Amino acid sequence: MIDDLPKGFKAGAAAASFKKAGRDDLGLIVSDRPCVLAGMFTQNLFKAAPVLVCQEILGTCGTARAVLANSGQANACTGEEGLDNCRATQKMVAEAAGLTPREILPVSTGVVGAHLKMDLWRDAVPALVQSLGSRDAEGFTRAFMTTDAFPKFAMREVTLSGGTARLTVMAKGAGMICPNMATMLCVALTDADVERAPWQAMFGRAVDKTFNRVSVDGDTSTNDTILGLANGASGVAARSEADLALLEEALTAILGTVSHMLVMDGEGASKVIHITEPATTRTPNWWPAAWAIPSWSRRPSTAATPTGAALSRPWGTAARNLIPPRWACASAGWSASVWAVRSMTIRRKSWPSCSRPRMWTWRLTWAAAPAAIPSRPRIWDMSM
Repeated sequence: MIDDLPKGFKAGAAAASFKKAGRDDLGLIVSDRPCVLAGMFTQNLFKAAPVLVCQEILGTCGTARAVLANSGQANACTGEEGLDNCRATQKMVAEAAGLTPREILPVSTGVVGAHLKMDLWRDAVPALVQSLGSRDAEGFTRAFMTTDAFPKFAMREVTLSGGTARLTVMAKGAGMICPNMATMLCVALTDADVERAPWQAMFGRAVDKTFNRVSVDGDTSTNDTILGLANGASGVAARSEADLALLEEALTAILGTVSHMLVMDGEGASKVIHITEPATTRTPNWWPAAWAIPSWSRRPSTAATPTGAALSRPWGTAARNLIPPRWACASAGWSASVWAVRSMTIRRKSWPSCSRPRMWTWRLTWAAAPAAIPSRPRIWDMSM
């Protein structure tokens, strides 16, 4: 076990046999003191029970001490019974760990529409609580993996004026990854001492630049949740503008690292594409157009796109563009306001292992905005 959790946090896990006997599928992280809480959640209209419970805690309490994660059942689209079961699991763990139910943040992943297996929960909770302190970041992450090929976690230290604080991020996700919470599930911990308002603000900005800008298949999950817990156990305070900026920079960097892991592990992915806004772009429309490019996968073929899945996102007017032959396997059409975008660069990188998706580079140059919006804007140049 590696010492990679921030001070004051302990992690544990247990095999509850939600899916497969002998495999950890229930995880718990507990802080030895109350944590300032930040969070962002799915924008899917069908929010899972744990999302609703976490939103309630964030809105009414603003603090928490524990994160309870399970795989196997997403507890989504389960109605009032699902909410009751979610709260019952909080109560079970609270009684065993000496907490209150409202100090526990539940997150779930797995089969949508399936109810939690409450009998298995009752059997596993004692072992779960007893295991606290026996798992590191990887051990906790493995407890809520589903179709993930590898655990996604990272640790980073940041030096502030009062000393060094630690950030640790753990996430899962390989499918149903799309912006406006593309996390699936993610927990970010820090032992920095930060007040709630700046913590939530920097958290929102960091998520917007990282998890909200990745996609695997264009689908937004019912359970997407990212939680940030800051317990201040290091004694290193972030109060000044300079310290807050350093903490936000480190937070954004580590969230970027982990969100990239989600894309690399995308279900069925063979390429990873980076889309970068050039410094010369001066239009707010570049991002919706850029976003249409990686959103092709798993879209049903249509008459307009006979060779691949259609790109269809709710931005701007429809503009079908035939992608050159080398992209035919990806898509033959998409929908976006691309006319205002002048250029984008997709940078090429090589992944060291042949088992990982390759990262390709294209440079896309778009026509300058004409006097009238064309019905069929064209890609003027596309070179590798």
